[in-house]
Amino acid sequence: MRVPGPVSAYREIADAGGSLEQVAEQAAPGAPCVLYYESLDCNLLHADGCQTELQGRMPLEEHRLENLPYNDITEYGAHRAEIRLGVYPVVGNPSPH
Repeated sequence: MRVPGPVSAYREIADAGGSLEQVAEQAAPGAPCVLYYESLDCNLLHADGCQTELQGRMPLEEHRLENLPYNDITEYGAHRAEIRLGVYPVVGNPSPH
């Protein structure tokens, strides 16, 4: 049995309204493990905090940081006062480190 390796190249998947699991299968078919990265985009004031993607998931690793100004909010948008970054399993169940 061949075990697929890491994704060899960046792939952007068009938003077709599918679940995160469906997008993972499309981006990395047959992969034994796919992780979702909760990024700075999830911490924008006008965003929903990526709640749809994170609902019901337990983080493998999570960091909470004070928001320090580093970007141009007129170009990228303002972030919440507390920044939360995390990695969550989508496919497979890797053990936390």
